[in-house]
Amino acid sequence: MARINLGLLVLVFVVGGLAGCKPQMQADLSPDGRTVALTDDRGLVLRDVAGKQPDTLIRLDEARSPQFSPDGKWIVIEHSEFAVLVERVSGKLVKLPLISPPFAWKPDSSELVGVRDNTALVVHIPSRTVVRSYKLLEKPQFAVWLGDGRDMAFSSIHKLMSIHDGALSSRTTDRFISVLGVDRSRRKVVWAESLGQPVNPFMVNLDSVRRRTIGFPRSEFLIKESALSFKEEPTQIGKATLADSLGSKGRLSVPASISISPDGSHLAFLGIVDSSEPGLMEKYADLGGFNQDGLSAAANRRLRQMEKQMRFQTVCTTLEIGVPAKPPTKLMTRPNVSLNSASSWSEDGQTLAIVFGDEVITKKVP
Repeated sequence: MARINLGLLVLVFVVGGLAGCKPQMQADLSPDGRTVALTDDRGLVLRDVAGKQPDTLIRLDEARSPQFSPDGKWIVIEHSEFAVLVERVSGKLVKLPLISPPFAWKPDSSELVGVRDNTALVVHIPSRTVVRSYKLLEKPQFAVWLGDGRDMAFSSIHKLMSIHDGALSSRTTDRFISVLGVDRSRRKVVWAESLGQPVNPFMVNLDSVRRRTIGFPRSEFLIKESALSFKEEPTQIGKATLADSLGSKGRLSVPASISISPDGSHLAFLGIVDSSEPGLMEKYADLGGFNQDGLSAAANRRLRQMEKQMRFQTVCTTLEIGVPAKPPTKLMTRPNVSLNSASSWSEDGQTLAIVFGDEVITKKVP
């Protein structure tokens, strides 16, 4: 199960014309690693990872953000203006109070936290009622539940927030928070700060890439951990660069998502890497392709020809936290860019499910 579900990836590269935008897809892997829950324009799709059973489709308009409960019984999804529980076996739908992502489950699956505006609401699953609420400083992007009590943590672009012993603590960061997770003991929060741009699902087209230099973005990630009180300075437990993590040194690379395994031991990177003929991007840059102001008609025609020759691939790698000398492990490389791509961890952190177009690829993490 992906507690940090940064899975949604929608990338549009306009190369020699417009590429159509397919419906956005999000995914989560069940705790036992056997089923992937996907949401697309049809609703919720339950897919057998082994491919031995046909897909189960539960039709729901505007279904988003699927997330399995730790016991694997339920899947919470955002549906229109409400959250809905879907029973994994029967497909039964249960409406929840008005909450939206980010979601985080209590480890025993008895409670679920979601957000309404700047308030975290805790829903008791058996009664479907809100039993606690906490006012946050900002609307968060990520949420995690720590331990087996009531502790939880949230993060926005520059702020970490935690609920510990019923009290709110916070810490502001200078750099972008790209992902939030927990350590192996589930007593500390772990996060990655980006020295480049924040790494979140986003739209990219070639026009935006043209305005940047080769190697965009030059992201470097600092992985840190802290107790929930945030009273002490956080401890840095790792460091990674985008180029090293995607194996893209000397190549233009665009990050799509970064996630922390549920056991806090690994990072997973999903991104786009230039696989064009060597030197093509450099020629493109020398001709003014990344800053096309004032170019002649002939130069623009040459740039359009180069764009038709550009090739990209989708790459997924994992990196062990705290072992900087160990190179990343490449789990998947696929030519071209899928408009529907996502990744999700199993509960034990040993399996990563990668959705690439209509494929679901599961890989064991060494």
